[in-house]
Amino acid sequence: MQILSFTCKTLKDCIVEACKKLNISEDKLQYTIIESKKGLFISKVTIEVKVDESGNDLSEENEDNYEVNYEEKNGTARVENGKVIIKAAKEGGRNPQILPPKNLSVFVDGREIKELTVVNENSIIQICNEDEPPKRFLHIQMDNNKMHAFVTINYVPQCVYKFKDAKETNILILEKEILEEKYPPTYKEAEIMEALRERNITYGIIRENLCKCLDENGVEDILVAKGIPFIEDQHDIIDIKFNDEALTEEMLDEMQKVDFKNLHSIKEVKKGDTIAVRHSGKEGKDGINIFGKLVKRPKAKKKLLKVGQGALIKGNTVIAGLEGKPVYKNGTFYVFPVHEVMGDVDIANGNIDFIGEVIIHGSVKEGMEVKAHGKIAIDNNVAGAKVFSKSDINIQKNIISSEIAAGGEDVEILNRIDCLDKMKDSIRELIKAADEIKALTNNVNKDGEIVKLLIENKYKNIPKIFFKMLKYKCSDGEEKNEIIDIIKNKLIGLGPIEIQSVNELYKIVEMIEDKLKELNKNIALPVDVNISYCQDSVIKSSGSIYVNGKGEYVSDILAKYEVIFTNENAVARGGLIKADNKIQCAEVGSEGGVVTKLQVAKKGHIFAKKAYQNTVFIVGSREFVLDTYSRDVHVYLDTHGDISVDRLNG
Repeated sequence: MQILSFTCKTLKDCIVEACKKLNISEDKLQYTIIESKKGLFISKVTIEVKVDESGNDLSEENEDNYEVNYEEKNGTARVENGKVIIKAAKEGGRNPQILPPKNLSVFVDGREIKELTVVNENSIIQICNEDEPPKRFLHIQMDNNKMHAFVTINYVPQCVYKFKDAKETNILILEKEILEEKYPPTYKEAEIMEALRERNITYGIIRENLCKCLDENGVEDILVAKGIPFIEDQHDIIDIKFNDEALTEEMLDEMQKVDFKNLHSIKEVKKGDTIAVRHSGKEGKDGINIFGKLVKRPKAKKKLLKVGQGALIKGNTVIAGLEGKPVYKNGTFYVFPVHEVMGDVDIANGNIDFIGEVIIHGSVKEGMEVKAHGKIAIDNNVAGAKVFSKSDINIQKNIISSEIAAGGEDVEILNRIDCLDKMKDSIRELIKAADEIKALTNNVNKDGEIVKLLIENKYKNIPKIFFKMLKYKCSDGEEKNEIIDIIKNKLIGLGPIEIQSVNELYKIVEMIEDKLKELNKNIALPVDVNISYCQDSVIKSSGSIYVNGKGEYVSDILAKYEVIFTNENAVARGGLIKADNKIQCAEVGSEGGVVTKLQVAKKGHIFAKKAYQNTVFIVGSREFVLDTYSRDVHVYLDTHGDISVDRLNG
């Protein structure tokens, strides 16, 4: 015979483990509790089981003396009809033991027990049910707008427990079961109304839903009060009677409500024609919240008709005051005449500076200048001249030694935005690098010295960008000078020495971000330039530039968005081609290796069907020089910020 011991956190776990090992059922397992500890953090129970040499529990042997002795000597306990019945042990046997259930107060002879306890036939075993009365809860929830109130009701009964019936055993593990549940009284409608009044909820009470709240099982999120939402004013509508290609739905939505269904394809108007009508909106209605308070509606602003040159107001109608082209810009209606030149622009008829659209059926000769607020269309050549427009420019033939700029002040603004963007990114990188050095050196050097060393060795582009910023004109010199001054004082020359903390540079970043927001608001719609061929010229656009003919030779082509060579045989030979988003060329460079630069922003892409050696590709701050003739070239930055060049050689 041998003795096996089992140690677990609870007696139940010990019994399960022993039965599993000996392959017997719980009711046939006989054991002795050797140790039982119950602490705040650690609980432990150890039992012993006697087995024969074959590993069988002695109590399992059929008609064995051990079982007969056990039956005769050991006391037992059982539960019948909720009452614990004790059978006393005989001489030499063990008294029965009981283990109380968790979360239930059990008393033996007036003393509460928490662990395995020995009992006898005289023990008085009782359950002490909690005296805590049944509870009920009423919760009222409102939405943020105070327009809806919801009620949730819960009832928690008082439970009376008894012992669950159990078979006779030497060690009785007691279990509880509910004998009776005592519920609190159900909420009455008057009580719910009183709770609502305490929360000042007096308006829009829904009586029908209050009745639903009387359910004895409780309810969840029942809508009991609902306010009246306000009705918004209907906005005035400006019904535009012409199609202005310069307008977009997005732009008009920002200015006012427009009825786009009534836009007509009228490009020119005669004197007295209707070009716009204002339809008055309707007043809405204020609302009332569940507190009975007025909820005022946001009132729509009246849309006023505004007119400029060539337009008149009659009542709620805008009419043309002359024959010409209707235009809507910055909330104002205009009618501009179209200035048409049947021949060349030369010294005989002088320069052109016109508020509307200009059509030239000849060429623009050397030394001449054409300016317009509207579109400029030139049927022939531009040689040694300047052409500026705030709108699109179309030149059918060659551009030689000339300057072409579309977008007016927007071109200058875009240049400034480009500089400010680069300065902002460089300063952010500078701050990050300085913080990393400070962390490594434990602030041995002053912040100003670290910044100065970084600018001199790693961020040499900061002074370059600063001096480039000085070149661009500024319409609001006061604020511009403030940014220029702080950059000069903090980052140029010996300026960094005066920096006490790297955090001072965040102020420069904030000022630049504020200025960028302002500049971007002032940019009108991007405009495009269409040309055939240019040589020794500068072409600029606040939108995109399309080269539809032979291409370019030693020229600077600068666009905000894209530069596209649409002719598959077009050549880009020498000079600089620059755009933010995309450059698409046919043939770039020459067999002689003339240097041609193609430059896009860091998210941009460059495409070329053919490219010769000495072609320079620039993406963001990364640069790649082609060393051999290549086909189907695609240049961009990969996910790591490194320049990637896809190409076929030869």
